[in-house]
Amino acid sequence: SNNKGLGLKASAVAKGIKSIDKRLQNGILKEIYEIEDGVGDYSIYSDQGSDNKDGSTNTVGHVFEREGIYWEKCKKDRVLGVNIMHNFMNNTLDNDPDQPHIYVFGDNTPYWLENVLSLEYDTERNPEDVKTKGVPDHDWDSTKYALMRDKYQSSFSNG
Repeated sequence: SNNKGLGLKASAVAKGIKSIDKRLQNGILKEIYEIEDGVGDYSIYSDQGSDNKDGSTNTVGHVFEREGIYWEKCKKDRVLGVNIMHNFMNNTLDNDPDQPHIYVFGDNTPYWLENVLSLEYDTERNPEDVKTKGVPDHDWDSTKYALMRDKYQSSFSNG
């Protein structure tokens, strides 16, 4: 199933992210001097009740920070997120040069394509949202959170 993680500890995931960032900055992102913080669900900073002896909190977010990986807390408006995702996708299809687009490269993202494009509207509970209960929605959520950053939301303030 592609709806579960690799079972790695947060510190191993953070080290993996740093390694990928370094590889990209030495390769296709050679001209990029700083990679922006990613967007993380604020639950990664929820108190798990396990403090370290030095007084630091042992949440996933804090473990990442100790490894040098920082997260911008995401916005959690589900309907706005659906609208923004659809706007980006429609702008791409319309090829409107004045509007923000989203491009996904299929060879490198087979799970993203499969998971995101298979989501359906939640016609029973909320027809303005997508059904994510019991289906792989991590790719949907991570993309939606990134597109919901303040710098992108102003593009869709008029509907």
